[in-house]
Amino acid sequence: HEYSLDAAHAPLSAENYDGTVHRFLTDIMARDDARDTYIVLRSDHGLQGGPYPIDYSTQIEHMHPWTAIIAPAKHRSLSIESFSLNQNRLATGFDIYHSMRYLMSPLLVRGNDEPKSVLFDSGIPHWSYNLFQQTIPSNRSCQDAKIPKEFCPCIDERSDMAPSFYVGHSEQIKKKLPFP
Repeated sequence: HEYSLDAAHAPLSAENYDGTVHRFLTDIMARDDARDTYIVLRSDHGLQGGPYPIDYSTQIEHMHPWTAIIAPAKHRSLSIESFSLNQNRLATGFDIYHSMRYLMSPLLVRGNDEPKSVLFDSGIPHWSYNLFQQTIPSNRSCQDAKIPKEFCPCIDERSDMAPSFYVGHSEQIKKKLPFP
């Protein structure tokens, strides 16, 4: 998408999009098969206006994109306890990928046992967590999650969380870039 570079118009575009998302969610959740449907909403507006994220809120959003997962309460693959605890833990795109792969893996049934998911783990990083079944440790660091320091949203792991731009700083950065 392309929001206007005029900051005054950006909220209007976002509000219009909110209406579209609301209609989509209302329609899909009214369906009979919604009880088996997981919905992942993720918002990362990236570096709007180019590679110079001077606005502090843009810096924060770039490092910590908004994510919402709507999960059916009684789905076979959901541990409500783990899922609830993970809401306030350091989760990454790798964890979402791991979780989605788990949902897409086939069920294996042996005799009278409960069905179990067979996770084909090729390509799933060993440090990632299944958000629906596993609990992310409360002390997980960006280093543990393999998040590069410049993208780490944890205040205690960064020294540059506050805006550090001053007059002339962006011009100095621009001189170092390989493009005009």
